[in-house]
Amino acid sequence: RTTTDDSVDETGGSVAVTVTAGAGYSVGESPGDSATVTVEDNDAAAVSLWSTTLTAGSESISRGYSVGLRMGSLESATFTYSSTDYSVSELTTAAIGSGGGTLELGLSSTPLPEGSYTLCIGSAKYTLWSSDSSSGTYSIAAGGFQFTNGHKYTVSLSAGDAACALSLGRVAGLGATAGVESLVLSWTAVADAEGYRVQWKSGTQAFDSSREATVAGALTVSHTIADLTAGTEYTVRVAATKPGVSDGAWSIEATGTPTAPAGRFWSTTLTAGRSGAVTGYRPGVGSLDSPSFRRGGTDYTVSQLSTSTAGAGGGTLTLDLGSAALPAGAYTLCVSRAKVAFSSSESHSGSYELSGVGFQFANGHTYTVSLAAGDDTCAASLGRVTGLSATAAINSLSLSWTAVTNAEGYRIQWKSGAEAYDSAREARVAGGTTTAHTVPDLTPGTPYTVRVAAAAGAEEGAWSA
Repeated sequence: RTTTDDSVDETGGSVAVTVTAGAGYSVGESPGDSATVTVEDNDAAAVSLWSTTLTAGSESISRGYSVGLRMGSLESATFTYSSTDYSVSELTTAAIGSGGGTLELGLSSTPLPEGSYTLCIGSAKYTLWSSDSSSGTYSIAAGGFQFTNGHKYTVSLSAGDAACALSLGRVAGLGATAGVESLVLSWTAVADAEGYRVQWKSGTQAFDSSREATVAGALTVSHTIADLTAGTEYTVRVAATKPGVSDGAWSIEATGTPTAPAGRFWSTTLTAGRSGAVTGYRPGVGSLDSPSFRRGGTDYTVSQLSTSTAGAGGGTLTLDLGSAALPAGAYTLCVSRAKVAFSSSESHSGSYELSGVGFQFANGHTYTVSLAAGDDTCAASLGRVTGLSATAAINSLSLSWTAVTNAEGYRIQWKSGAEAYDSAREARVAGGTTTAHTVPDLTPGTPYTVRVAAAAGAEEGAWSA
């Protein structure tokens, strides 16, 4: 019968032998023709003495944990065995010696009791004997293994022959921070991991490999998921990986909602109309040069942008985008120089009723309107007056021109002969839709030159030709 020297603690047994007659010999009478031998297993189950996590440091040519070198860390550095307290003062590798380096285990000044021991570092197995040290420091051929600075390792020490089976832990501390059409993930490193799997989903989707990223490196504990849809909530999870070892359990899930890029994403011109108490634009009232835009993967069409005198604080502004609300975040609506800040959460099925804006559209006036994510500066851009003409009348000139978008009025200047334009010969016209003016008290028969510029508060456009 073949026996095996292993660490399995097996039950005892027996072997019975019976001898029968053969050529050249005879067998005595029973019970002398048989014998029984009892076999007892002398293997004892390995005893776990110590198990913890090591975070490797680096000092000169040493890597790992050392009290003397103030290098690395151990979550637990003490254990008790055979009524003796032990303190691990060193567990390092050095790129010296034969066999691809030396592994040093220091137990202060106390050697282990007589017998064999198993040191596991991840799935790597090292056998040592108490007789290998008289001082408590054990030098073991590392077999090419080296600790890596900053990496985490599961380490254990057992009395007897133990299996070094590695089981990756579960990722903890997963967080998801919103980025521009992206999510930035971070988590806590897992001991013995050499990489991570990242998965994400939204809505009713299931987690699968079509939405997965592989992150290499034990110390890589962050990842950015790009090209996501702004305003959509995503659920993410992460698992630790190591070649040849089953993946760790998936982390507790985290959620995040990507943001949309900042800045203007819609700009057009509105000519206000009026219907009842509503002034601005809606189907059949006023006009918008471009009522459509795209944001966060969604197409929007403005069906109404108007003001009414209803409500406190100077009226209510209505921005109706149909049935789709804007992606989560803050926005700025500019109507020429008027600034209206609001949040996507103020929507009622895609319609925003913004009260107290202190602004009213004027029937027939033309405005530059824009939408921006985040804050925006609403500065009216005044164009140059065009279409200026002058018609002679008695002691006067009758002027006319084309209205300028965002204008709140106009400056008119005139001169004759070698005179220069100045405020001594100037008139101001109120109203953006006022596009005519008569310059009186002129000298008959004298040629005059005139020019007009649009104005809005302190801002002015370029002078006309």
